[in-house]
Amino acid sequence: MYWRRVRMIVITAILLFLAAKGAYDILHPPRAPAATDNANAKDAPVIPESRKGAENYAVYFTHFWLTGNLEEAKKFAAAGFDPPPFGNPRKVENIIAWDMRPLGEEKVTVTVRALLDEGQIVYLSVPVTVRQNRFGVIGLPTFVPEPTPAEAPKEKSLPQVTDSSTTRAARSLVDSFFRQYTKGTPQDLALLFSDSQPRRVLSPSLKAEYEGLERIEVSQSESDQLHIVARVRLTIDGEAVPQSFEFQAEKSGNRWLIKKTIPEIPRE
Repeated sequence: MYWRRVRMIVITAILLFLAAKGAYDILHPPRAPAATDNANAKDAPVIPESRKGAENYAVYFTHFWLTGNLEEAKKFAAAGFDPPPFGNPRKVENIIAWDMRPLGEEKVTVTVRALLDEGQIVYLSVPVTVRQNRFGVIGLPTFVPEPTPAEAPKEKSLPQVTDSSTTRAARSLVDSFFRQYTKGTPQDLALLFSDSQPRRVLSPSLKAEYEGLERIEVSQSESDQLHIVARVRLTIDGEAVPQSFEFQAEKSGNRWLIKKTIPEIPRE
């Protein structure tokens, strides 16, 4: 009897304590952890998503600066940069961002191509700051020479197929591809691919016609893999348009099927 009373007293005390603690927590909730201070955090480097913003600021600034509209140009300048006017204002017929290169974590240089009056084409390099997805031109556009085209890379040659039956099969595969690509359906094209997935064909509005192969090279990359480079004749809306395609083909049973094309044909 005595121990039963003691046990009841202990249980009652515990329940009263828990009830009191719950009421205290409701009236005095625990403090939330302090928010992280990002003000002094290291600025993130320029990321691809920032490219368009930096290009837009460079293009708009350069356009207004060249045309003599300094007040509008200043709207795209970084705080603290007060650009001087550009001598004789010019008329800008067309202006685009040509290239962009990073110059550190908070700075990029955007190359701008502008078509001025009288058909003059100029290229300018424009420094832009990028800070937490905010942009601003930080220096005057600098006239630079016209960019030089890169040299075409030299392709590593593969051993050419000498077996005439394999070459004929490759030609037949390429012929079938272009016939279906110009006049067939996605389901027709699927029969030529090793994954059997329908691929999009050219739009009927183009009135594309396949006129035949001009040149084909068939290389053996592995025992059951072929690399095919083909140049073909198409007519688009009645105009002759030569086209070049590359194919990776693989053998399935006694047939050669397309594994991949360059350019890639999107799936339906």
